Amino acid sequence: MPWKVINIVNERMRFVLRLEDGERMSELCREFGISRKTGYKIYSRFQDLGPAGLYDESRAPKRQWQQTPPEIEDLIVKLRKRHVTWGLKKLKAYLERKRPGLTFPAQSTISQILKRRGLISPRYRGRKRHAYPSSKLSKSYAPNEIWCADFKGHQVAKPQLLLPFDHLRPLQSLLPRMYGTRKHSRIRCPPRFYRCF
Repeated sequence: MPWKVINIVNERMRFVLRLEDGERMSELCREFGISRKTGYKIYSRFQDLGPAGLYDESRAPKRQWQQTPPEIEDLIVKLRKRHVTWGLKKLKAYLERKRPGLTFPAQSTISQILKRRGLISPRYRGRKRHAYPSSKLSKSYAPNEIWCADFKGHQVAKPQLLLPFDHLRPLQSLLPRMYGTRKHSRIRCPPRFYRCF
């Protein structure tokens, strides 16, 4: 046996029709499983609006109490279009100075209004990343054709700070020497390379 599908509006119509035929409110409410208060509400809405009153009304508020009036929004948008480089703080200060009788929203609300109208776009405030120029590694076809150097970071050695670096032959994967220097400079490093040959 299939399930019985119940449409709420049809049930409310049956309720109202039986009530108008002369049945008692308390007995009908008990049969339909609703309170008498709800029964009177359904019947009252049917009398005021007709069959349209049997549908559920929207539960959304009819008015948003803190919504910025359209006139204020238009003033903000016009000023922003006239002065594209002005920030929110300056826009608000200018409007308050020129129109002292009006109350203007907070900067955050002005920002939302301008975003909604497409006049500002959100900025990404991520970490600054420094792009280092990349250099492609050269191909080595014979031993000792290319040599590489790599600085290993700061190491503390008594009594001074050392910056170790090593040499590497790419084709042979050989590490002939490792040195420590006090500074990364062109003056101190080349003599170390010449000692390797």
